[in-house]
Amino acid sequence: MQYQEIHVWDFPPTETYLRINDKYRTPLIRDFIDSFRSWKAAISFLNKQGRLYGLEKRYSVGALSHWRMGVEKTRKRTRNIPLWVALEISKVLSNNISKDNEVMQEIERKLEYCNSRGRGTSVKMKFPLLLTPELVSVIFHLYGDGCVGDRGQTSHYRQKNEVGLANFLSKLRNCFGNFSVSKITLKDSKVIIPKVIIEFYKYYFGLAKHYLGTTRIPEEIKALPKSFLVAGLTAFIVDEGHIGDTIEIYSSNKELLEDIKEIILSLGYCCYGPRKKSKNTPKDFRIYISVKDALKFNADINAITNEFQTCGLAHKSEKLSDIVRRKIRLWKTKDYGVTKNEIVNILTKQNQTVTDLCREINIAPSSLREHLRALENQGFIHRIGKHNNHADLWSKIM
Repeated sequence: MQYQEIHVWDFPPTETYLRINDKYRTPLIRDFIDSFRSWKAAISFLNKQGRLYGLEKRYSVGALSHWRMGVEKTRKRTRNIPLWVALEISKVLSNNISKDNEVMQEIERKLEYCNSRGRGTSVKMKFPLLLTPELVSVIFHLYGDGCVGDRGQTSHYRQKNEVGLANFLSKLRNCFGNFSVSKITLKDSKVIIPKVIIEFYKYYFGLAKHYLGTTRIPEEIKALPKSFLVAGLTAFIVDEGHIGDTIEIYSSNKELLEDIKEIILSLGYCCYGPRKKSKNTPKDFRIYISVKDALKFNADINAITNEFQTCGLAHKSEKLSDIVRRKIRLWKTKDYGVTKNEIVNILTKQNQTVTDLCREINIAPSSLREHLRALENQGFIHRIGKHNNHADLWSKIM
């Protein structure tokens, strides 16, 4: 598929700042000033144009000097050029009001990095970016375990699983370019998302600051091609899903689950819900993808991960593979006592968790637990603790 290109001029003009190569930036600003024959006239023009972007701030001629030199001498602070200023300069120098004029194209080629106002993390953008399923899937992560911050707030993504966290970070870098990440936040199971990236998503896709109980998926995203929706669905399941006997997706936001269900149905999978998990959790809702569609869902994921490796289920991939293996096994049921004997024989050789036993015997977790309870009551096996402080570890009673 040929994907739509995204250029620097597609970013929010007042929230994006550009670090342009020194050799190009200096003559660029000088030529702009010369076109007005005075510094004062040049800055007056920019202040006038700033009103078109809803800006009330008025710059002095010193701003032109700072942008030309790339630094504010008195405070020795880096001064990058606001995107809207670069756009207006390019229109003057190219005598072309189009955002993608030849000067702006050259500015894009000479970019070293982009950032946001203040001291936002810099990103070495690899323009042109591409509107891919991988880029869109980040939105579904934001709806899951992400936080879209407003002015003065930090946007981030949380994921306790190291594989899932690394997968999200790879997505961002694949889509936008390289940026630094604090090792401290990674240890805290969190990735701080550069503001310039968040502002792009808010601007390009119309995403506003969202709260858990009110956020909805825009109609424009739900209307994207199949590969985009598969990538989005897998991203949401990574954060807000559980794969065991069923493929379960949960949220306290019923309307958001309705949107996810609409996407699931549009992909041709059977979906149930939303329904409450229990009477004791009135604000906790669930939807379910039928396990009958596990093979189809798995095939769709494999098709997209051939092109975008990060668009799979990350640390939950094996869980879906377990369901697939159960769906394609040659037998439906075994003779009475056969499964219990298999469990005892396995635990005689090595202690195992429920997950390990399910994969070796190729049965569903709920079925296995019934056998384990029966064998435990009969005194054949017992629990001996936790594996990695998480799953019960089972052993044969000698």
